[in-house]
Amino acid sequence: MIIEYDYQGMRKVISGGQMGSDYGGLVAAKSFNIHTGGMAPQNWKTCAGPKPSLATDFGLQESSSPLYNIRTKANVLASDATLIVASNLQSPGTALTRRICQLNKKPFFQLQVELESRFTGKEVYDEENYPWVMVDFLKNHNVNILNVAGNRDKVGSYHQDRTTHFLALVFEALKFENKLITTT
Repeated sequence: MIIEYDYQGMRKVISGGQMGSDYGGLVAAKSFNIHTGGMAPQNWKTCAGPKPSLATDFGLQESSSPLYNIRTKANVLASDATLIVASNLQSPGTALTRRICQLNKKPFFQLQVELESRFTGKEVYDEENYPWVMVDFLKNHNVNILNVAGNRDKVGSYHQDRTTHFLALVFEALKFENKLITTT
């Protein structure tokens, strides 16, 4: 059931810039000319080392704290909702993100990605239809600013690739409905 309350559309994607789901969200948004931003830990800390290009490439700001939980909370609070993309929904960072969303009454959408690249969630959806469930979520919660979080990629780009792919499908659906606000 869609309860669309004059939804204007998606206009910005933010994240903490971590290598993995965070970065995949930024990459997907940029490829659709959606405004990006967010808060990164002090010294642009990522599991791959400092990444100051997050500021110039995606408009992230540097936190005054090196702690991941500080930037996680800042991004949850700065957004209308959070997308969590993870193969391990019980990882400490993912659990923290979910807790911060719940404590601050911020909606979140979890997408569990399995190692075989099948998209699953609380119910099983196929890749072709699952993005429409996310589109309904965005409309029902009037999400203009989406925070993207989830598992990091210490090696390779598994979570980044899954997030980029999934959000590309979501953004295509929003574009089809004229609900994607781009920078061009």
